[in-house]
Amino acid sequence: MSWTKKDRVLAALSGEKPDRYPIFDYMINDALFAHYLGRSIVPGEQEAILRATSNCLDLCHPMPQAYEPKDEIFADGTRRVTERWMAWNIYPVRSRRQMKKYLTEEIERLEAGEHWLFADFAESWRKESEARHAWAQDMVYIDLGLWAPLLPGKNFEEEAMFLSDFKALCKRWNRLMNAAVLAMAEKRANVSPSPVAIIWNDIAMKGNLIYPPELLEEFFLPGLEEMISMLHSKNIKAVFHSDGNVTKILDRLADCGIDGFNPLEISAGMEASHFFEKYGKKVTLVGGMDAVGVLALGSPKNAAAAAKKLMREAEGCGRLILGSSSGQLDNSMPLENILAYFNAVWEN
Repeated sequence: MSWTKKDRVLAALSGEKPDRYPIFDYMINDALFAHYLGRSIVPGEQEAILRATSNCLDLCHPMPQAYEPKDEIFADGTRRVTERWMAWNIYPVRSRRQMKKYLTEEIERLEAGEHWLFADFAESWRKESEARHAWAQDMVYIDLGLWAPLLPGKNFEEEAMFLSDFKALCKRWNRLMNAAVLAMAEKRANVSPSPVAIIWNDIAMKGNLIYPPELLEEFFLPGLEEMISMLHSKNIKAVFHSDGNVTKILDRLADCGIDGFNPLEISAGMEASHFFEKYGKKVTLVGGMDAVGVLALGSPKNAAAAAKKLMREAEGCGRLILGSSSGQLDNSMPLENILAYFNAVWEN
């Protein structure tokens, strides 16, 4: 059998050992792009990013975007910080009255079917998706990047305040938002050529969960399970992503039907050997390469040795797709370390 990247990825997510373990990541390393393209990535371009990524990865995240760095303040006080490969918002503090008004209006929009999640953009999204899959060539490109709702709020502090002061409204919002996100996800899944989806929500931090397990049982896991069931009904594999140490909830994530878990954050206290021992028969590790101690601060020799060790640990189950434990290959990681890691996988 001549293995394609798709064959390799689906085998690893199904518990069947492929010809070699696949590699997955979110590639935002300028030296790596220059290595494969012979030039730098220009902000705004898309095709070159995926064509370069397809030279080294079997499976990749929804496409990263290169930006012009800037710092903006909007009329509502929101600060938008943009760096080379990422952008994020810093929101102004809202009063209790403002928070209740926001949450009430969100619920009203969802109940009326007027929320942006209900917009019928499946056809335009399909066309963009087809173009990106063509640029990705034989690499498996995940265009189904999905968010699993939990609580309203712009940050963890607001989530805690919403839950404390407006729990009944939080329950209504959660039920409505899960239904809206599921409907949007199903529209995309109906027209997506991707055999794999990734579902995001950072529910943990270094050493522990952010949210108590009982809160996750009430607000998070039912919606996650429903989304995974929908994806499986369309023969799409589901990888769940959370930073931090999710050990206390991994049993329940496995029960929800996840096919893969990403990224297994080493610096947060997770261990690949323990993961394979306990979950390797039913969940594929998608990650596991120490991003800080090895890829960023180690040597090429360390990187190659770490990749070989990870593959040896997976031998008993075969459920491994290698990737960075931070969920990305970024500019903190020397090119030589990344290439040594890749070569160790390709030569194994």
